[in-house]
Amino acid sequence: MVPFNWGLINPVLVLLVIFAIFGDLKELIILSVLAGLLFDFYSGLPDGVFVLTFVITASLIRLLLTSLLARESNRLIIVLSVAFGSITFFLFPFLFNWLLGFINLSKGFDQTNLIKNLVYSTFFNILIILPVLYCYKFFDSLSKKLFIPFRSPMR
Repeated sequence: MVPFNWGLINPVLVLLVIFAIFGDLKELIILSVLAGLLFDFYSGLPDGVFVLTFVITASLIRLLLTSLLARESNRLIIVLSVAFGSITFFLFPFLFNWLLGFINLSKGFDQTNLIKNLVYSTFFNILIILPVLYCYKFFDSLSKKLFIPFRSPMR
């Protein structure tokens, strides 16, 4: 389900989670629509499945962060956001494809090893977010030392 032979690692989803945590809502929606179009062009699924998946995933992550979790960003919140985003991103194409199958617009997915791929995808996406988090903190501290104005997370 991920283009460019990345396997179960989805760096676009990780970038989407980072924008959900540290960016504006407008930037988040623009990124999710562009990422969805990229995935829709690559996949053989009906048009719009990945656009809807990315927009709904981004919206749910933003809702989770703004209403349920604390506003300060620590490792646990970021890991939970990536896990939640990975699970929703993995399950929504199956749901949309199943719904489109009722009106004969889709033939279905291969559902073998669904749970195993979901667990591996979530695990590898969590692994890839940790170095990205440390790079963000490094550049944040570097910009504070150089007195460069830097946007505060979760305005």
